[in-house]
Amino acid sequence: MEEKFEKIDAAIYHLIFIGNSIVNHFKSFSRIIGKVDDRDETILYAAMFSSVLLQTTSFMEEYNKFVDSDEEELKQVIIALKKTVKPAVRSINRWSGLGDFRNHVLAHNFRVKKTGHNSVFIIGFESYKIPQSSADLHVLMSSVEMIKDVFESAFKQKLTAFRQYLDAQPKAKGEILFSNMKQVELEVESIKDEINSGIKTLKELL
Repeated sequence: MEEKFEKIDAAIYHLIFIGNSIVNHFKSFSRIIGKVDDRDETILYAAMFSSVLLQTTSFMEEYNKFVDSDEEELKQVIIALKKTVKPAVRSINRWSGLGDFRNHVLAHNFRVKKTGHNSVFIIGFESYKIPQSSADLHVLMSSVEMIKDVFESAFKQKLTAFRQYLDAQPKAKGEILFSNMKQVELEVESIKDEINSGIKTLKELL
């Protein structure tokens, strides 16, 4: 890949890929509102909310750290594009707690390392400067979408060439451990039997 493409090509691809995922998660959830059970809707909202916040942090890291170029002409284009989308970036940056929320809650086990691994349940999720409502989240998603659209429009040729290159590469195949429900049921029952046997032994000891 290094022989044919520059780092900026991968960075633009990542930016658009992550941006599309954020927008698709939000809009897909919006289409099911009122069409499923309230409890299911709440669970799906929490999953969408977590995914959008997690991926927005990745989106902004890609934007800030990797969307750049050593080639002077391209560098000036990127600077101009970033100046254009500055209002959207400013909108996202108002939620300055996204990184900490990702690190403490979404990517790790609800503990704050810098405070001695204290539980985030003690300080409360509301203490983080992150979107606190679906309206907040809509503004966040819309800001991401505007940045994505501007860069996608400006780098159409680079994106097409990079996608074609990726499509032409041989794909590694991951190992599928279970391929049908019968296998799933047998495995789950086997695990359950082992645990129940262990519980029986514990009862005898206690």
